[in-house]
Amino acid sequence: MFALFLATQVHAGEVEAWTYTRFPDDGDSIAGSGGWINGYDEDPWGGYDFDGSGAWAFPWYDHGGNGFGSGDGSDNWLVHDAEPVWQGVYEVEVYVDDNDGWGLVFGHDGDASYYMLLVCGSAGGSDNKWCPTEEIDTPSSAVIEVSGRNVTVLAESTRTFNEGDYDTARIAIDDGAITVRWNQISMELEAPADIMLTGIGFYGYNQGLYTENGEYDGDSAYFRNPVVSWFDDDDDGVVDDSDNCEKVENADQADADGDGIGTACDDDEGGGNDTGNGNGNGNGNGNGNGNGGGDDGGDKAAGGGPGLTATGECGCNTTSATGAIALALSTLGALSRRRRA
Repeated sequence: MFALFLATQVHAGEVEAWTYTRFPDDGDSIAGSGGWINGYDEDPWGGYDFDGSGAWAFPWYDHGGNGFGSGDGSDNWLVHDAEPVWQGVYEVEVYVDDNDGWGLVFGHDGDASYYMLLVCGSAGGSDNKWCPTEEIDTPSSAVIEVSGRNVTVLAESTRTFNEGDYDTARIAIDDGAITVRWNQISMELEAPADIMLTGIGFYGYNQGLYTENGEYDGDSAYFRNPVVSWFDDDDDGVVDDSDNCEKVENADQADADGDGIGTACDDDEGGGNDTGNGNGNGNGNGNGNGNGGGDDGGDKAAGGGPGLTATGECGCNTTSATGAIALALSTLGALSRRRRA
């Protein structure tokens, strides 16, 4: 039954900012609870735990629409404010057994402006039936910016997905770049100046357990265990968003001249360039006859950054769980028919 045994491992350089593991486990609606909001009133999304290892979120209804911003099935996103992170990563498990469109939303402003990894299905051809925008062809994937009814393609790939694919998706923003990874999809692009990892969530287009005719078909896109983490490149316990020396360990965040650059990496303070005898008598300008050991940030003081634990990433096989997942979907048939009764 839907068993996915995840080989979670701790990654240095990441500090968990937000996660959500409380989706309903019995088919109840998600939108309107726990901070989640939806863009399409007719689809509140549902949650279900198939085997006791954690509930998945999925769209109920297999509806298309008339393009982004139209208020119909084209706007079938489910998002959460999460935590504002400028430099970090959004990760979530994704399993897809329908050939239509799905996506991962980030930078959502609570209205109609957001960014998304959009993956358009492996069927549909040139009429873009399985894609909510004509700006990209099918099948393909893209990173897009949505503002009202306007769509801007920021990056595009011919790689898409096959029904039954499973993997942990990763969307990272760091040093002015966005990187996207899921299964065979891989893209890197310049990050817009105002973008951050907040307003994260999921998207489904023509994805849902019910067809447009109201018939149950059991195919959808499923999302589980969303996590947003800060980067902490130097592993000093102070996340990059707050660190005055992102690449040099300095837990105390000392900044002797108050210019916003930590002493440990500030050449104006001689942070690593003094040349004395190491007995702490340097003059701090890099030219003294003593050096204080080339300021390494001093004792690692507590409280230099968020006191949160590091998060991990699934190194999962993208196909090993497919059979178990497909088998477990049969349990949703009775659940769904009961929901509509």
